[in-house]
Amino acid sequence: MKHKTTTMEGAKFTWPRLDSMAKFKRWLVAVNLALAVWLLPGLSAHAANCTWTVEGKAKVEHQLSELRDKYGATSPLQGIKVKLQARKKVAGFWGNWAKWDEVTTRSDGSFEVTRKKSCDGTRQFKVLFKFQSDDLEVRHAKATSSTTKVKWYEVHNDKSKDVARASHSIDLGDLTFRPPEKFEMGDTGKSTWLHSAWLTDSEARAHADIWVT
Repeated sequence: MKHKTTTMEGAKFTWPRLDSMAKFKRWLVAVNLALAVWLLPGLSAHAANCTWTVEGKAKVEHQLSELRDKYGATSPLQGIKVKLQARKKVAGFWGNWAKWDEVTTRSDGSFEVTRKKSCDGTRQFKVLFKFQSDDLEVRHAKATSSTTKVKWYEVHNDKSKDVARASHSIDLGDLTFRPPEKFEMGDTGKSTWLHSAWLTDSEARAHADIWVT
């Protein structure tokens, strides 16, 4: 019985010139088994998903003494919107940011986003806050001349620290709007900002104070 060999994406299959239907059926079963063995590892890797969880707390350090006297030095930001974005590194390059979910903070300012995604690789995360709910919204300074009345304020971005997260459970801790502070960098005499520039944004901090009141 003569055979003809064909190559398909690295896999070689032999196509027999069959003399009977019985031989053809046996050959067909063998081909199906070979294809199953060849494709199974790729299908299993594609199906393997993990539960990724990103959590944190939204807070504000009050600017006015009246607010500090009434609420204490800091207050949780209850009921604001939180948007989580993520991106994955593929072949050594970071992909585009993709929205994972949008949630609302709890009474203690905490939030949690959970998503089923592939287990492999590393990811970066970006968190944004918006001072908006069903009952209240705090508009930004240029709202009257903008189509967007309520802004998203970026409060965390792994890109700024060149972080690549492999852990599937990430706690970002307290994300607190506060005044900027500087600290000295050892013997160099140079100073740098102690807190993220996003969390020291004066407009966002003022909005956070308004939200609490």
